[in-house]
Formats: sequence, C-alpha cells, structure tokens
Amino acid sequence: MNRRVLAEHGLFSTLSPLGHWRSGFWVLALLSGLALFPCVSLGADLIGWATVSDLGQSGTTGGGDGPTVTVGNYSALASYASQTTPYTILVSGTISGSTPIYVASDKTIVGMGSTARLEGFGLDLNGVSNVVIRNFTIVGSGIDGIALRYSDHVWIDHCDLSACDDGLLDITKASDYVTVSWVRFSNHDKTCLVCSGTSEPDDVGKLNCTFHHCRWEDTIQRNPRVGYGKVHVFNCYYHSNSSYCIGVHSGARVLAERNCFYRTHDVIFQNYSSDPASPFYGSCEDLGNIFDGCTGRKDDDGVSFDPGDFYMHDFVLDDATSVPSVTASTGVSATYGFAPVLPIPGDGAIGIDTASNLSWTIGDQALSYDVHFGTSSSPPLVVNTTDRTYTPASFAPDTIYYWRVDVVTSGGTVPGTLWRFRTSPDKAFFPTPADGETGVFADADLAWRSGAGALSHNVYFGADSPPPFLGNTSVPQLALDSLSYQTTYCWRVDEITSGGVVTGDEWSFSTANRVEAGPGRVESENAMLLDGYYSEAIAGASNGRVAAIDGVGGSVQFYHAGADGAYDLRVTYLDEDDGANPYALYVGGALIGEWTASENPSGGAFRSRLFPGLAIRLGDDIRIVGSRQGGELARIDYIETTMVPEPLAAKHWMYFE
Repeated sequence: MNRRVLAEHGLFSTLSPLGHWRSGFWVLALLSGLALFPCVSLGADLIGWATVSDLGQSGTTGGGDGPTVTVGNYSALASYASQTTPYTILVSGTISGSTPIYVASDKTIVGMGSTARLEGFGLDLNGVSNVVIRNFTIVGSGIDGIALRYSDHVWIDHCDLSACDDGLLDITKASDYVTVSWVRFSNHDKTCLVCSGTSEPDDVGKLNCTFHHCRWEDTIQRNPRVGYGKVHVFNCYYHSNSSYCIGVHSGARVLAERNCFYRTHDVIFQNYSSDPASPFYGSCEDLGNIFDGCTGRKDDDGVSFDPGDFYMHDFVLDDATSVPSVTASTGVSATYGFAPVLPIPGDGAIGIDTASNLSWTIGDQALSYDVHFGTSSSPPLVVNTTDRTYTPASFAPDTIYYWRVDVVTSGGTVPGTLWRFRTSPDKAFFPTPADGETGVFADADLAWRSGAGALSHNVYFGADSPPPFLGNTSVPQLALDSLSYQTTYCWRVDEITSGGVVTGDEWSFSTANRVEAGPGRVESENAMLLDGYYSEAIAGASNGRVAAIDGVGGSVQFYHAGADGAYDLRVTYLDEDDGANPYALYVGGALIGEWTASENPSGGAFRSRLFPGLAIRLGDDIRIVGSRQGGELARIDYIETTMVPEPLAAKHWMYFE
C-alpha cells in the first residue's frame, strides 16, 4: 500500500520510514498488538493494465476463488499448476527441475517467504488467462524465467529473476493486460521482451503492460524491449545497464514516468529505425525521470499514451528522487501469506458501469467480511456479510469511489487495503477513431465506451455537422460501409437510458488522402500504402525506394486519373532469395491476375510483370496485393500504365520481361 494511502487511514505520515513496507495491516498490527495473521499481503496491491476488464475477464484475481494448497516439490507444483480449476498454490523452500512448468488459467502461485526458490526451470503461460505469480526467486532456467504467449490478465509481483539462458521475462505472441510490479531483474543479458519481433500483425493492439517499482540491475539490454504495445514504466530503478535500458520499435508507445536511471547507457533506444515513417519505429515519452551519470542516447520523441484512459495510478506514484530507496524492498519478501483479497472492479479501474456489483476473492480463515464503501478516502462500514459481493444502492456517474473489505476471522478482524475506482461518465466516451484523428483507413468502423446506465446507443454519422442519424445498436460499436478518402466525418453517440436520452459530444476524424495518378509511372512509395505496407529505402530501386510489407499481407493502391482506354500495365517488384511472395493485381475491383515471385536469384533482382491491353477507366482503383512469405517482404518498386491503340476491352495474357 502506498504511503499516501496509509496517511489517508491516519496510520503514519508520508515521511514515515515504514512507507516502503506498503502494508497497512502490518502497521495496524504493530500499533494495536494484534496477532499477525497468515493472510498478511506482500505489501502491494494490483494496479495497472492487469486491472482492465476485457476479453471476458473482469480484471485479474488468479486462483483467489479456489482452494489453497502447499507444495514443496516439482511434481506437486506441476500437478496443481496445470489443473483446470482455480487454485492458490503456496510454494515452500527450494524446488529444482529442468523443464518449464505449465501454468493453467485461474491460478495464484505464491512463494512462502524469502526462501521460496525455483532453480533450473521457469514458468510457462501459453494461451491462458487470469494468473498471479508472487514472491519467487527464479534462477538458472534453461529457457525463460517466466514466459507468456497468447496469455492475458497476468500479475507478476515481488519476484527476483536472474541468470536464465534466454529471457528473464518474455511477454510475446499477442499477450495482453499484464502488470509487473516490485520485481528485481539482475545478472542477465536479454532481460525482458514485450513483443514477438518485427512484422508480427497478431501483436498489433496487444502487449499492453505496466511495469512499476521494478529494479533493473546489471542487466545488459531489453529492460524491456517493446514493440506494438502501450507500455507504462514508472518508478523503476535502473543501475549499470551497459547496452540500453528501454528499447522501442514497431509502433510501440511507451510512457517512461518518474524512473531513476543511474550510470546506465542509452536510456531510451530506437532498436531498428530512426525514421518515424517506418513501421519499425517506436515511440517513448520521458516524463519526470532522473538521469544520473548516464551516457549515450535518449531517443524519446514525446509520444506515448495516457494511462488515465485505462486505469488510475496517481495514488501509488512516487517522486523519482525517492525511487532508489522506495524500491529497496523490491524482490522477494521475508513475509508471505495467502494471496491478498483481490477486488472486482480492480484497484484504480475506470469506466465502471453505475449498475455494477462489487466482489472480491476469498479471504484466508474468513468467517465474514466487513465492507467499507463511499466517496471518502476513509469509507464508512456499510455491511457485514458472509457473501463475497456487495451491491451499493446507487452510483453517481464520473465519480471516484473508495472501498475496503476487512476479513473477520476467529482470531480478530484483518483490515483490508483501500481500493478505488471511477464510474463511467453519463455520456459515451473514448471514441475509436479518436476525436481529431487523421489518416483513417476507408474500412474503419466505429467503437466507443458506454456511458453510465446505457441500454442502447443512437449513432449519428456523416460528412455534415451535425451528423444525420445512422442507427441504433445495443453494443458500443457499429460497422460502416466503405468510407470516402480525403474526407472529414462527424459522429455522435446518444445514450438511451432508463431515465431518457443523454446527448453525446460530437467527434470527428479524417480519412487518408486519395492518391490519383496516371497514365505513366507511379512510384509505389507515393501510392496509398495500406494494411502494413510502408516506404523503404533500398539500393537499385527506381527513385531509391520501394513499398515493403510489415505483416502478413497488404496492398499498394492508387486511382487512375487518365482517360478511359486500353492500357499496358507493368508491375516491377523485387524477387529476393529468401522466400516466395504471392501477388495479385486488381483493377476496378476485379481480379486481373496472380503470380508468385519465386525465381529467387542470388541476392535478389528486380523483375517486371506485364499485363497488356487492360480496359481501365477514369477513377478505377489499381491495386497490387502482396503477401509476405518467409523473409521476403513483397517489395513493390513501381506500377506503370501506357495507353495503347486497342479496343476498350481487356486481354487475358501476360508475360515476364
């Protein structure tokens, strides 16, 4: 628990040296003489991305609704961790092994004190959801210390990770909604990935992670290395990182907030490209960090994201000057216990519907629960209950509520920690496309977050302001017909509630520019580059650049600006030596022909494909679809149209040059 929160309880001042304990119960116990119950927490509550409700999961609660077991050997840990039902697994002492243990969904795994240790193996999370891992030393794994693939809603807390063969913590393959808190990373080279590499379309919109109050000590690189995701790194301590600290690439949006970097090199580092137009470029914003004795690069461009759009964190945010001392308690703890009671909504959650219930996981030795709830940071007792849910009489929109659940046991009452959440505003909010966004693709759809108490949504949309009525929907999203390029659209969502209609704010966005060209040569980098195509400098290309694909497939497109007629159309592309790319040509929406770049000359060579005598009309879209295969990036150099004295009809032959 943060010192500010303890001060709200009146336990001690924000300057108290006990602040880094982050455990209100310890302080209460010391002050009141209570016996120390085994459900003492490790002293930090879950916040950040893992609290966000999505993908069918209401925040992260781990195995808190299931039974508790204690294990002390590899086979028992492997058995319980793989069960399909919820479990809280307490691990005693050192466990040795040589192969990773698979962790299934709905598990909490907690080390019992500072001696809890996994040697020679790590934990493997693949295709799972809702996992809590706390209070372990993990060392010497032959692969990763902890690996996440296709997994979501994971909280890793108070662990000590070092000296594994691959990564200490790798969050890859479209994993999402992860919080890493109070973890010590040390004695390692390639420490922590938050990406699967470049050209990974499955990662787009995923890999959203929070790192806070971690220590990265004598770790050479990847602290972390981020691609694609929105990652929040705050109140972390960096010491003697010899290659780089935070690496960014491939559309990453990183907010580095109030961290302390001490004697490190390249504190923020562009991994692959310094060109903001490249898909391999990532962004990072430096906000309130301290750089002491650092050398090398700081490639922050001031671009990140606002965590406040997804969760609150100000109540645990420390000043950067205090980070070295505050994070001294990072890593495993000598105190342990049953995993803390975890709330739904999660601590710091936002956009909570005004008709929501409050619920929480099982408390150790619980006979009943004292529920405190209100708009004050010292919420009053509202009910004692044997249930694990509470339904307030009412919520106000756009309001912060505080609550706490004290566990009543036969030995006394164990005070809970203070949680808070903010309800949704009464209007629809957080639109997608974002208000004022430009360069939106013509196949975009509308989405938003529901206002408080919304039963359905009236959507107004069009090129005029105010926009005309489009339709009603019961879900906060609506598919659109194909949009026009180079057009500004306005839209509004009115919420239909039991009390009437709540008129929303008017939003707008602009679609990408429409490229019209021809007849003649159109350099691919000057056409409309869609679905992952980007402009790349490459030797030997016409004009020195090509369009290359970052992802599985995309297209290069423009609209014919010449007269109706018969045209020879030439496509020039790079046939490389490390793959076989399929291509397709469309004119006016009709498939004209398909081919594969498969000759694979040594070192690659530019090739042309000629489609003679095509009927092309003014305004027809000319589109080349390319698909990446292997390492070949479906590079297109140019498209050229030449009018020929032929009847206005398409011929159906083509040949190589």
